[in-house]
Amino acid sequence: MIDKTVRELNRLVEAREINITELAEQYIAEIHQHNGHYQAIATFSETSFRLLSETADQMLQSGEARGPLHGIPILIDDLIDVANMRTSYGCEAYSDHVPDVESIVVRRLRDAGALFPGKASTTELGLILEEEEDRFICRSAWGDDFVSGGGTSGVMVGTFKNFAAAAIAVDVGGNVLLPAAFNGMFALVPSYGRIAHTPIYSRGLMFASVALITKDVADSAFLMNIVAGHS
Repeated sequence: MIDKTVRELNRLVEAREINITELAEQYIAEIHQHNGHYQAIATFSETSFRLLSETADQMLQSGEARGPLHGIPILIDDLIDVANMRTSYGCEAYSDHVPDVESIVVRRLRDAGALFPGKASTTELGLILEEEEDRFICRSAWGDDFVSGGGTSGVMVGTFKNFAAAAIAVDVGGNVLLPAAFNGMFALVPSYGRIAHTPIYSRGLMFASVALITKDVADSAFLMNIVAGHS
């Protein structure tokens, strides 16, 4: 089930043919089994993810759905603020930082019903190549003989390895497109401002673009229709 696209999961939810709690447990099991090796997730919010999946399942059983992403897990790049979830920007100085507010794009995903298993690992501020930073150890989705591409490769490896159905990241100078190519993922980087991104870590990232990381092109279009728009 966890290898399905966002659109496939959406159809199952709309048809009431899926148990969201059981789906979340499959993702949790996959993260426990493989993240220790790949290090794609920097902050795993297991308890919150599980509780919110149970709530989403109860809503679905009552005939309610928040939106087209109801109960579907989306992985968030650690450069993007999520309220009450540790967000370090890949920087040791922010290792204990927990934002009070969240990025507009995260709020739009949440309003559409998405669940967030955690924050994906990134190099420091997403700007450093993997080979230049000893602390960054996200491994390639293809195996240990390859490099993950640095930058925001956590979302690429996490989506490839079915830690979530899709992901969002912040692109600055190709730090999304490079690891996407290295790990065989689809990455849509729209024009600056096409997806509202504030607040994110602003020093040096004020002209960043929010990118959509998906398993196929059609999922990118599906998500774009949900999150696009200025603030």
